[in-house]
Amino acid sequence: MQNEHTILTDGERKLLDALPWAAVVLDDRGMITDSNEVWDQAVGQPHWVFPDRAATDYFEHCAGNVAQGNDYALRLLFSIQEVLEGIHQKRELKVDGMHPGSDESYRITITSLQKRQPAVLMTLTNMEIRKKPASLSGDRHQKSPESEMYFSQTVLNSIPGIFLVINEELQLVKWNQQLNHELGYKDGELHQLNMIELLGRDDKEWVQNVLEHIFVTGSGNFTAGLQPKGEGVRPYHLYFNRFRIENRSFLAATAADKTGHLVVQMEKERNYELMSQLFENSPLAIIMIGPDGRVIKANRGFEDLFGYKNRELTGKNINPMITEEEYLEEAEEINREAFGRVSHQIKTVRRNKRGERIPVILNTVPIYHDENLIALFGIYVDMRKQVSLERSLQRTIAEKDTLLQEIHHRVKNNLAVVVSLLDLQILQEENREVTEKLSEVSSRIHAIAEIHESLYQARSIVMVDFGQYLKSFNHKFHGFPQVDFQLESTEDLGHSFHLNMNQAVPLGLVIHELIRFSKKNNLFEPGTIRIRLSRRGLETEITIRGLRIFSEKTLRDKQHTYQYMLLKTFLQQIDATISKVGQPDEILIRFKRNDKLRGTNNALL
Repeated sequence: MQNEHTILTDGERKLLDALPWAAVVLDDRGMITDSNEVWDQAVGQPHWVFPDRAATDYFEHCAGNVAQGNDYALRLLFSIQEVLEGIHQKRELKVDGMHPGSDESYRITITSLQKRQPAVLMTLTNMEIRKKPASLSGDRHQKSPESEMYFSQTVLNSIPGIFLVINEELQLVKWNQQLNHELGYKDGELHQLNMIELLGRDDKEWVQNVLEHIFVTGSGNFTAGLQPKGEGVRPYHLYFNRFRIENRSFLAATAADKTGHLVVQMEKERNYELMSQLFENSPLAIIMIGPDGRVIKANRGFEDLFGYKNRELTGKNINPMITEEEYLEEAEEINREAFGRVSHQIKTVRRNKRGERIPVILNTVPIYHDENLIALFGIYVDMRKQVSLERSLQRTIAEKDTLLQEIHHRVKNNLAVVVSLLDLQILQEENREVTEKLSEVSSRIHAIAEIHESLYQARSIVMVDFGQYLKSFNHKFHGFPQVDFQLESTEDLGHSFHLNMNQAVPLGLVIHELIRFSKKNNLFEPGTIRIRLSRRGLETEITIRGLRIFSEKTLRDKQHTYQYMLLKTFLQQIDATISKVGQPDEILIRFKRNDKLRGTNNALL
């Protein structure tokens, strides 16, 4: 389009129309003086860059968009004014979302035109809107395109990227400075070359045929290698458009370096190949399912696990094929949630083609493209070996539990035999002092035997119900005061108070020695001995009421006795402290619960 205020020559407008992207010329007042066919086709489309068809004041158009809060329009307005005022010779802006709902970005280039009055050339590249193939013909008398008067070098240099013009003999007629810069040739050298001589060896013949065809059809584009001076071939994508002057045909061409694009494309293809190999060669069974729930493809691992070939699976709903009736609703729900962007990992059961049940772990992995969920990976981990191993381990553990239970029972029985032998010896012994010593030993052994009896009866390997163990004191200590057991705790323990056997044995012996020590030294109150258990987290407390063993005289007189040494040793084994609290007959034992089983620790040695 041109209006009465045009500032381009007829030849320059021909070149403007030959560009494959939208281009417009603005004067120093922001008025549109010239535009090419691609711009004219885009005018009126629902995007802020393009004004209405009747609009000629581009500054006013941008200002209207700025008033609506468009930051891009404000940046564009400032950039145009900076180039018009000579602050910059060239400005570029990257703008995202060329079309509504599109993620595509494009570039706006604003370049100064050295005309009688300030003006700028604005081009938009990477646009979806391309010029329709057409020849650009003109009947008006024009000067030869080889003439400097026809082609303004300023206009050529304003075009982003490489731009060149060739005649029907494929000779270079005109070019911009970007061609010199990128290919390294001087103007004098380019005057001696034709288009084919700029190409790499492998592209010369076929490109010549294509260019001859474009002179007939009017437009075309392709990727070929251009030969920079003294360097290797570099890939470029070239767009050609034909125009005619004085019945002579020319091709205007733009060239974009595709080296970076090809590297990215090759990397994408390499990553795709790696992912494809990972999919195909994975030992796991993997299947790809589309949004309609039907199979897109399956890998060899899936074929081996379930016995179906790809041709039997493709386009089918996989769930009825490998899922039993009782799991079918679960499988369909997993599919629905997975396409709702909820990943799953679940232990379940599937069946193969022969109807055999296979325990699996099913993982769902969503596949995204441009933030859209397009498919789903179903990954099946065969758990048959693991299930078999778990069952074997469970049998082994059960056998070991049974063996340990039998060991506890036999230890208890053997200790009972020792106690019986000691009781027989006591019956035969006439020395009262020896009888008392043997009775003490028998009582201690009996206390240990009771721990093993508790473990056996409770069917536990290492944990002792200590409350139940203490209740056995009521009928095991003949001639002793009645023992009243009370359980208090801040934890939800019910009616149980369990301790690791490494703590239960020393603690039981501590209480045993305290009761015997009190009995022997007449330090207990008449009536009942009360024992209260409480726990706060790991902190455990045993409160005994009815014993009066903590007095200065008692400590002074008994601290070197064998019985006092045993008491001290058993307390050290569980890192416990003992003290007098509250009432004179109240004793507090405090220690930290430890459920970790450790080896034997003989602190008596």
